Amino acid sequence: LVIVEDVSEEEKLREQASAQETRYHDLVQDLNAIVWEADPANFAFTFVSRRAEMILGHPVERWLTEPDFWANLIHPEDREQTIASRRAATAQSSSHVLVYRAVAADGRVVWLHDIVRVVCDEKGRVQRLRGVMVDIGARKEMEEHVARLATHDALTGLPNRALLLDRLGRALTYAARHRRVVAVLFLDLDRFQFVNDGYGH
Repeated sequence: LVIVEDVSEEEKLREQASAQETRYHDLVQDLNAIVWEADPANFAFTFVSRRAEMILGHPVERWLTEPDFWANLIHPEDREQTIASRRAATAQSSSHVLVYRAVAADGRVVWLHDIVRVVCDEKGRVQRLRGVMVDIGARKEMEEHVARLATHDALTGLPNRALLLDRLGRALTYAARHRRVVAVLFLDLDRFQFVNDGYGH
């Protein structure tokens, strides 16, 4: 009887562990983000959640079998700086956050917010990188829209006074630094007020 109870208890613990592992697996796979793990030496992926394929379109197999996949995934204009930042942070065993553009399988540009944890052993040696990539394209679009509203006329889409002053300030700084001059042309339209009064702004 005792042996049967021990076996039964052991089976119960195994079932609980298996159920918990399944829950964790499902949680990771169902997150609306790319959960990943990589080799710190060459940044080759050793694990990636299936959401990667849904967000960027590249098959999961490519993520896991191509050593340079992450580097090639990054938009060419962001590649050098992003890789250098990760390399420096990894060398210092420092967890970090990177924001960069990635190129999806269909050619779309996707903004990623990549939160990276550097995993070390008891002696402080870097063992692996773990991270979560979140698509922040919608947030970036909103930021660009707000920035455009601040510097462009809402009705005509033309640059407004704030943008003029910003560009003029930059031009004056550049001119002072390089011993150049800046010319500003001001145009006044006679009787323009009649247009506004007759037809509206």
